[in-house]
Amino acid sequence: MDQAPQKKDNKWSQLRAYLSAPSGDVRALIKQLEESIEEETHSEEELELLCKATAPRYLETLRVSAVWTLARVGELPLSAQECLLGLMCDASEPVRLAVVEALLEKLRWPSSQMEAPLLEKLQSENGAVRGRAAWALGALRLHTPAVVEALQKALQDPEGVVRLHASSSLVSMGRAALESVGAMPLMQALRDSHGFVRFHAARALGFLGKAAKDAIPDLLLLMKDSEPRCRAAASEALGGIGEPEPQVLEALEAALHDSEDQVRAAAAKSLGAFGDAASKAVAALRDSLREGRKWVRMAAAEALGFMKKAAEPAIPELAEALRDDAWGVWMAASEALHQIRPEAKEIWQHIETRLQDPDPNRRSAAVDALGRIGSHRSEIIQALTTALQDESEWVRRDAAFALGKLGDAASASVPTLIQLLLHDDEWVQSAAFDALVQLGREYVEAALHDAIAHSPPSFRNKPTTAFALSILQKRWADFDLNHFFDGNDDELDEAFFSA
Repeated sequence: MDQAPQKKDNKWSQLRAYLSAPSGDVRALIKQLEESIEEETHSEEELELLCKATAPRYLETLRVSAVWTLARVGELPLSAQECLLGLMCDASEPVRLAVVEALLEKLRWPSSQMEAPLLEKLQSENGAVRGRAAWALGALRLHTPAVVEALQKALQDPEGVVRLHASSSLVSMGRAALESVGAMPLMQALRDSHGFVRFHAARALGFLGKAAKDAIPDLLLLMKDSEPRCRAAASEALGGIGEPEPQVLEALEAALHDSEDQVRAAAAKSLGAFGDAASKAVAALRDSLREGRKWVRMAAAEALGFMKKAAEPAIPELAEALRDDAWGVWMAASEALHQIRPEAKEIWQHIETRLQDPDPNRRSAAVDALGRIGSHRSEIIQALTTALQDESEWVRRDAAFALGKLGDAASASVPTLIQLLLHDDEWVQSAAFDALVQLGREYVEAALHDAIAHSPPSFRNKPTTAFALSILQKRWADFDLNHFFDGNDDELDEAFFSA
């Protein structure tokens, strides 16, 4: 007897019983709902049960599962559509997130269908509902002129939660939406009593860039805010606006001594954005590199790198940072040293030891650092070629990427790259292919031809081999190795598309 219809009937009878008298363990029921497949058809009664299961009186996990099941139906009746639209302003954030996911990823309703109900709820007498409506407009990416205008007005709402979600949604909508709002409403929001509103307003002004330069005095005041997140947002915004005025540079340098790490890191990041115009802050950045927490040290190293020659006094601290336990810090330091002094011996001497680290993540980070530095020194190329045979696939992948950036100087690594292309897993194959294409046909054609010619007949018909040859053929139009497949173009194409 077929068990599928019986299982389906059990699921709906259990749901009907639970909704009549909610009690007991519904984990099995929730699992059955989550396992509903898109091809399963639902009766009108079953859809009504799912809509009923989304009501606030029931368990949150059951409500979320019901939303996901509704999303799988596809063509929903009007009553079910109205159910989902109403849930966009639900008190439960997991439910709202499930609805957003359903609308964006599964149902893909047109913006107009979602916009009007939310704009109406944005006028609700209930402040909490207005706040959720503002949140939903941003989460659903509804950045039409009408929505942007409504959210701009919501920045003046008497309820803090509405102003918070309005400012957050405007930031999430990107620069185009912010430009239509303009700097003035955001400058007014910098004085809001709600800390998160000030935070989002500052971020928005930073995204506006030079168009928000009139906000600099207000942002300098926000640098003294009682909330660390607001001071950090103000610091980042000053860097985003990009006006290296003396008072701006002085405030950011002073922020390097803030009691909160997030503020210090944001200040360092903005000083780096000003490049050598912020050279007076080199001494303070050197202190941050010696004494700061991980994220502060990393931001300080990156900032010094952007200052290039002006940061030469910081070379001792950057060289010392190459021994940092946090790989993000020593990678930022290695990049900074390369920008300040491209042939600094300290870089290679330290990374050489990292290549022997027992931790594959550290070896991968070292290889990645060498690739970003891009030096053509023979010992670096040899080290990267050796890393192509590392036991970790991520190290092999990063080594292939790094060698591809070095051009002709890495031609000796072609045979090993070809072996990776033909034999390794797909991520390493992809990196090897990119490297070979960057190295050029003159180095690759004969070596690839020879590698396949001397391989067993069974290997020549493997999908990976066909994949390599067909892609190379598409990139280099006159590179013809079809004779390895006895002229069977259909087999080649099939292998290419199935690989």
